[in-house]
Amino acid sequence: MRKRCCIFLLFCCILLGTVSFAARTARADKVHVHSYGILVSRVEPTCEEDGYVEYKCNKCDNVKRTVFPKTGHSWVVLSETEPVCVYQGWREIGCENKDCDAYRRETFGVAPRKDHDYRVIDVIPADCEYPMQIIKRCNYCKEEISEPQGEALGHDLYDVVVEPTCTKEGSKLVACHRCNYFKEETIPMKEHKYKITSIKRDKGEFSPGMKERLQNRL
Repeated sequence: MRKRCCIFLLFCCILLGTVSFAARTARADKVHVHSYGILVSRVEPTCEEDGYVEYKCNKCDNVKRTVFPKTGHSWVVLSETEPVCVYQGWREIGCENKDCDAYRRETFGVAPRKDHDYRVIDVIPADCEYPMQIIKRCNYCKEEISEPQGEALGHDLYDVVVEPTCTKEGSKLVACHRCNYFKEETIPMKEHKYKITSIKRDKGEFSPGMKERLQNRL
C-alpha cells in the first residue's frame, strides 16, 4: 500500500512539472519581442515625396516601416534681370537639392516706363512675296520689332516653252526674273497626222481618170 502511494505521488509530481513547463512556454510566446534586423527596402526622401525604410523581424515575418518626411525645395537664384523699360524685373529660381530639376520664374519691381522708345536700325526692301520691313530697336530695353510698309511686289514672270511633237512631250517653265520662284508643266504629245505617200491596188490596174485623181492627192 505504501509503495502504491509513492508511485502515485511521483506521477502527480511529473504531471505538475509538465503542466508548469507548458504554461511557462505559452507565456513566453505571448510576450514575444520583435527584433528588426533584416533590411527589406529603403527609399530616400525627395523634395516632394516622403521616404521610408522597412525592416523585417529576425524571428517572424513582421515588417516595420519608418517614414522620413519630404525635404522640401531649397530654392536658389540662378539669374536676375532688373526692371527695364515697360517690363518688371524677373528672377530665374531653381532647386539645388540633388536629383531635383524644379524651376520657376518670378517677377519683382515696377516697370520704369510706360512705353518703348524705338528707333529705326534697318530697312529690308520689299520682294516678290513680302512687303518692305522697317526694323526698330528700343533705346532702353533693346527689344526689336518689325513693321511692314506697303505691299509685296509680286512675281515678274516669264515663260520658256519647248513644243511637243507626236513622239515626245513638251514642257513649259514659268520663272521669276527677281527671285528663285519657278514652276514647270508638262505639255502632252501631239497626235499623229497621217498623209498618203503611195497607193497600191491588190488586183488589176486603176482607170486613167482614177489614177490621175489619186496622184493629185499625194
